[in-house]
Amino acid sequence: MAISKKLMDLLEREVVKFEHSTHPEAYTTQEVAAVEHERGRCVIKTVVVKADGSFVLAGVPAALKVDPQALGKLLGAKDVAIAEEHEFAELFPDSEVGAMPPFGNLYGLPLWLDKKLTACEEVVFNAGTHTDTIKMSFADFERLASPQVGELAVTG
Repeated sequence: MAISKKLMDLLEREVVKFEHSTHPEAYTTQEVAAVEHERGRCVIKTVVVKADGSFVLAGVPAALKVDPQALGKLLGAKDVAIAEEHEFAELFPDSEVGAMPPFGNLYGLPLWLDKKLTACEEVVFNAGTHTDTIKMSFADFERLASPQVGELAVTG
């Protein structure tokens, strides 16, 4: 599978500067940060969350985890949990499971981004495969992804 078609179409249509990189297979964002020689605090981990029966994307720095309670408060949702891969695989038909890019708007999902990522000049994220990443300015990412921002990450 190649880089997400929806993502590439968006980047080309919006004419933003970005770097596409390939690397050996990496299944966690911390592994991605290591093989790409990037600081983990600016590598976005994309997590699918189920909130009151609806799916939401959450983006947090590579070394952190989504705090379902904190995200639930931001969403005003009572029942919030990290989704299982089998529950959301069909939502991202142009991506390998677990390697979807943090662009909920490409898949009809809201995106919540941890506030810590707003301090990054550039961000890195999976581009639809476990071997492809995109690096781009945070300003362009924010403009294209239109995330809601809040404190939703914890260590662990």
